[in-house]
Amino acid sequence: MQSIYWTSNPKVSSISINARKPIQELAGLVATDAMMVPDVEKLLGVAPYTGFIQTPKAQEQRSLLFYDSSKVGKNDTVAENLLLIGFDQSQRVTDVLWQSSDPKEVEAMGAIGFAYMGRRGDQKAEVGNRIDPAKIDALLVTDPKDIADFELALGMPTSRGYKKFMNEDKLLVSSWAHQKMRFVGKQPGTSNKQKSYLTLDLALSRLMVAYRPDGEVVEVMWIKPASLESARALPASTQLGSGAP
Repeated sequence: MQSIYWTSNPKVSSISINARKPIQELAGLVATDAMMVPDVEKLLGVAPYTGFIQTPKAQEQRSLLFYDSSKVGKNDTVAENLLLIGFDQSQRVTDVLWQSSDPKEVEAMGAIGFAYMGRRGDQKAEVGNRIDPAKIDALLVTDPKDIADFELALGMPTSRGYKKFMNEDKLLVSSWAHQKMRFVGKQPGTSNKQKSYLTLDLALSRLMVAYRPDGEVVEVMWIKPASLESARALPASTQLGSGAP
């Protein structure tokens, strides 16, 4: 099973919300074959989140940096803008996951040879596409094999990107994300009782589909605020804990 974990970086005193990335410089950096962690941090600063990553084809655990500049879009959708960087003990970058809802960023991805040429070239991201979790559950039961099946049933994704992990094939990524958020109130801090913090009730749903340039689906990740009961209705190949991607 693929394992990815991150948490707030203790070296960062505060996390900037919706920070913009220098997309052209970043695209040029990702295009290099010998990208190192200092190169990333010089361009983007210290990562607000850190963690680890482990994949089936790489029998070692790597560290990761996670940059997230996502924000609320239209119709409770999420305008995604995220970058995950995995690296080994020598600080050599081994893994990249990049997703964006920004057309200019998607174009920059294609410019470095990753995505949206030919078959997918005329397909856009639609930030206002509000997904229906029940519709996704019903779709996954049919075990769709092509990204076009997802687009036909759900409409255009809210973000596009690519995924290249250590010892794995380069894959394109389409993501449908939706969130419901409401303010609950304020509560006192644990370490400093003089400070109070806003409390949010947040329900986030995200469907991430990784596929080959010809459209063949390789991986599906479906996250929603629900119990495990719904997972039992899925085919054995997609049930949680089955060992499938």
